[in-house]
Parts: sequence; C-alpha cells; structure tokens
Amino acid sequence: MSRMDITSTPAEHTDRGVRRASWFALGMLVPVSVGSGLLTLSSTRASGCVTYGVQCADVPDGSIPGAPAGAVAL
Repeated sequence: MSRMDITSTPAEHTDRGVRRASWFALGMLVPVSVGSGLLTLSSTRASGCVTYGVQCADVPDGSIPGAPAGAVAL
C-alpha cells in the first residue's frame, strides 16, 4: 500500500498541529527559563544579593505560598 492510498481526516490534521505546537513549547521551556534567569542575575542588585548577600529585598510572608495559587487562578 502506498502513501497516496492513506487518507486522513481533518481531525488528524488538527491533532498534528496541536502536537507540533506542544513539542515546540516544550523545547522552548528550558532556553526561556535559563534566559530569564540570566537576565535576572545580570542586574547589579540581583547579582550582589546572590553573591554577597547585600541589597536583598524582603519578601512578604504570603507571596511565596500564594504565587502558585495565583498562577492557577490565571
């Protein structure tokens, strides 16, 4: 049976597009995460906080546990 004999439905074309977009998003996850981390650490204040522990901002008590809840709400 040749490839020309195989027919595909519009749903299969849609599934293929969603699958390609999913793989693209997954492939971009690590580079975007690394890039955003490097941009954050490239500021003088952030690098001083990480390296020497100076100029570190205080984080309000409820913001870290509340961040995942806020992300889910969006």
